[in-house]
Amino acid sequence: MSDDTSTTSTNRKRSANTTLAERELLIDLVACNADIIECKRTDGRTAQEKDLAWAAVAEQFNAVSATKRDVRQLKQVISSISVRNPWTHGVVH
Repeated sequence: MSDDTSTTSTNRKRSANTTLAERELLIDLVACNADIIECKRTDGRTAQEKDLAWAAVAEQFNAVSATKRDVRQLKQVISSISVRNPWTHGVVH
């Protein structure tokens, strides 16, 4: 039996890799909202504020960048930057 249909149905289209300029722009945008985005609180109100802050970051990023990205993709880029540079203790310190 061939399971080719199950693997091809889950494939997704890859976006272009982020450029250095896009990563720098994203870091600057997150820095402007760092007090909300990097807040350690986990209550409902804070979660809603974080969602709104990330939506604003995505809107500002997409207004400038040629490659449109959603909030999930931008969060992944920030996470990747933080993992590669653990001595920064976050994105904007």
